[in-house]
Amino acid sequence: MSEINEEKIINENEYHKFFQEDKLVISASDRKYKIPDALKKICVLFSDGDVLIEKNSKNNLSLRTYITGCTRRGYEIKNLYLTDMSLIRRLYENTQTAEQTKLRDEQPMERIASLLLKDACQVGASDIHIEVGEYEAAIFFRVNGDMQKINEIDATTAHSLLSTLYNAADNADATYKLFAYQSARVTNGGRLKMPPELQSLRLQFNPLTSGGRYMIARLLYANKSHQNEIDMMGMGFHKAQVDILIELMREPEGVNIIAGPTGSGKSTTLKAILEKIYIDKERKINIISVEDPPEYQIEGTTQLPVTNVETEEERGMAYSKAIVSALRSDPDIIMPGEARDAAVINLVFTAAMTGHQVWTSIHANSAMAVISRLRDQGVEKYKLTDSKLLMGIVSQRLVKRLCDKCKIPFTESSQAGRYGISYEGLLSEYDGVIDKVFVNNAQGCPCCAKGYTGRVVVAEIIKTDFKILDLIYENEIEKAYQYWTEEIKGLTIYEHGWLKVIQGCIDPYDAKLRIGNGVLNHNRATYLINHFLD
Repeated sequence: MSEINEEKIINENEYHKFFQEDKLVISASDRKYKIPDALKKICVLFSDGDVLIEKNSKNNLSLRTYITGCTRRGYEIKNLYLTDMSLIRRLYENTQTAEQTKLRDEQPMERIASLLLKDACQVGASDIHIEVGEYEAAIFFRVNGDMQKINEIDATTAHSLLSTLYNAADNADATYKLFAYQSARVTNGGRLKMPPELQSLRLQFNPLTSGGRYMIARLLYANKSHQNEIDMMGMGFHKAQVDILIELMREPEGVNIIAGPTGSGKSTTLKAILEKIYIDKERKINIISVEDPPEYQIEGTTQLPVTNVETEEERGMAYSKAIVSALRSDPDIIMPGEARDAAVINLVFTAAMTGHQVWTSIHANSAMAVISRLRDQGVEKYKLTDSKLLMGIVSQRLVKRLCDKCKIPFTESSQAGRYGISYEGLLSEYDGVIDKVFVNNAQGCPCCAKGYTGRVVVAEIIKTDFKILDLIYENEIEKAYQYWTEEIKGLTIYEHGWLKVIQGCIDPYDAKLRIGNGVLNHNRATYLINHFLD
């Protein structure tokens, strides 16, 4: 280095002097001299002017630039040492441990967890991900469906944080096991202070290699539903779809299924439907749900949790047992949270055949794919083709909602495309209505988060009849779609997304990413505009 004239080599028997209490690593903690992550393995700056550099990196251009910048900001190099990378790593680990120990002394781990939840709620995060490695842990928030890296902390603190969250749970295994797959639920009002808008947390813990841990916390927000109307159009459903849902809600019996992948809003839709039924029936009915675990608090619903189980076999048996118990509890409506296997699916249909209205969810890619999934689980044809038994199927996705204040006209946006989706392809797909199409402004504005203001439902809903069920069961999918869209005026999920794009509600790139491709000829597009465009 040009700043001093002499370099010294450190021997292992001299390592101890760099771990003394008066040796402060300012390249880790002082903002003025904080070292870039890429250089942490090869350099340490101490407050007393000692500098350690990895012995093969003294001519590293980035390192020289960093050192020069520090000296210009007032740092004075007194001794320059060349050493092994292992010593540099140990010094940073020791510093992080000391800092986190001090932080834990000042703020109990429960407070750190509470602050993390507060930060997540402030940006409207749906999930918190914490991935713990051998030495460090990364914290991510999922906001409007996108993962955003928020912070890094040392692995020791992260393990303590995960243990704290688990031990705050009111529905979990008896002990926290570092190398086991575990799930838990934390409700507001317990030992862990949570923001008032947060109703509960659903936690999933997964083991990683090298003793690592991966936790995903689903944030379940409170939605006070004491109004007389549940705003399903505000959730994103089209008015025509809401009308179908209301018809299904008014039926005294039958199976209704909400389908979609993980994170598509199925639980939120089920909650809204049950609360609307409860309100519309003047709060004079008995609704019972079976959930593993319960997510949202549902007004008017007695929620039965699946507890005290460890293996998947035990979980499946407990889930079925809870549904049988619910059926014996004088219900008007049953809601098994998920039709997870053949035994549960059989109980769902049994409940409907004994005069109950049933709502549940299933993992399937489309409304029509639900029939195939049920058939593969052994449900008999006479059940799957009875429109008085299998009454309604909803398939849905969540797509980010554009900010009305800063969205950009498509024709004024970059022609480079996004997500591997071409600009020209979308230009063709929205030919004739491209002036109504807007895209996200990644810079955002004071009214939004990077150009978005939450997410909306994009869906398709089938109110069944014998013909469409029979066509789907016999794998006549093309004929089923033709009958559904042309004769009973159905709206596919792709078409619903297309309409939301030309309403300026969602970005066409986001629609393509979340919903996929579809077929829409000119006549069909004209029909949708004339009959479905608000």
